[in-house]
Amino acid sequence: MITPPEPSRLPSPQDIHSSEHYSFSFLSIVIGSIILTLLQVVICIIVVRPIDTKISAYHAFAETNDSNFYASIAKEGYSFSPARPMNATGFFPGYPVLAKLVSLVLPVDTQYALNIAAQATCIGMWMYFLLFLRRWKTPPSLTFTCVLALFSFPSAFYFVKGYSESLFTFSLLGALYWLTDTQRPRWLLASIHGFILSATRLLGLPLSILPATYALIMIRYDRSLWNKLSLWIPALGSSLIFSLGALSFFGFLSSTFGQWNLYFQSQFLGWQHSPSIQLFLDWHIFLMFPPNLDRIAWFIGDLNRLSVPFLFEMLFLLLGLELFIKTKSIPSLFSARVPFYLTAILLFFGSIAACGIQLGNTVFFGGMLRYGLVVYVVLLLIFAHAASSLSLSSALIKRILLALVIIASIGSLGLQLFLNIIFQETINFVA
Repeated sequence: MITPPEPSRLPSPQDIHSSEHYSFSFLSIVIGSIILTLLQVVICIIVVRPIDTKISAYHAFAETNDSNFYASIAKEGYSFSPARPMNATGFFPGYPVLAKLVSLVLPVDTQYALNIAAQATCIGMWMYFLLFLRRWKTPPSLTFTCVLALFSFPSAFYFVKGYSESLFTFSLLGALYWLTDTQRPRWLLASIHGFILSATRLLGLPLSILPATYALIMIRYDRSLWNKLSLWIPALGSSLIFSLGALSFFGFLSSTFGQWNLYFQSQFLGWQHSPSIQLFLDWHIFLMFPPNLDRIAWFIGDLNRLSVPFLFEMLFLLLGLELFIKTKSIPSLFSARVPFYLTAILLFFGSIAACGIQLGNTVFFGGMLRYGLVVYVVLLLIFAHAASSLSLSSALIKRILLALVIIASIGSLGLQLFLNIIFQETINFVA
């Protein structure tokens, strides 16, 4: 019996640092993820002062804006009325379905279920984030830097609030983790995460191309027809499963309300969201500018707008790092980062399309701070993977860089606390 040859795998930083031991145990990852999530919850509880004094600070996590729609879906299902300016049909079902399952298992009301669902998936998100760093044998100092940079990001508090950020990021990182397994893609596990991904947010639908794209990258390393077929066939099936989360929701809307595109109509009627290619033609949105400090509302609006050039420039800095690695003749392992770059680019421009609203000559980005959070997570992972290929010999340079990161993170965490307070106390605030 002829055994088909094993397909080639993509390179990893662990191939470079094979003799160095940076790994940490799975148990430490679980414990660390729980601690990080609990710290985020505690910080939010400390700074939150509920508008309604009859409810606890923890309960108030899911008492604002989108959380109320998610709670309505979890309790009563979907409904639509043209007379209402905002409808629950403007939200994907992944997160409220998870909250419903939590409320069936635990004796808690819907708001608590939304919080528990968000925080449970936040633990999962941190686990995948740390598992990536362990897989790449990221040095301890770089691991600390990446964790601190994510923990202190201004809108990171959404990971533990009654929003879908943690579920979406968890399912995305899970899909990428199993898809880019160092031995061979774990198609089933990646597909399950991908289904949840597109069932949680519309931005998950274009990411359905990730399995097929990854297979194309892998095929470059193998001339065996058998191995090409063994990769390509499951990759196409996985891409299909990825898309079924969103497609199932559209099918539900069609069968229930007679309009498959009711989600888009609801988004436009309630929030004036109507994706337009013209947004990308305005190059001014990619430029940095000083935020307006005269009023809080203007400041928040400018922070949302500044999220676009911040992420855009972060992406270009990473590409600059790629050129630096190439000029130093260091094994770049760039092909292993291609799925992450593709993910970041799709999410970045998809977020611009989802959040951008053209009003006269000005483009506003309501919610870009929140939507940009998951883009930032992916860019951090790209940085960790690329930087793991480097080796800084100077201890002084390492200490200076770490000090700069800590200083920046302190300022970022201060901004996060400010946004957290404003979010909870201002009913119309949407980050």
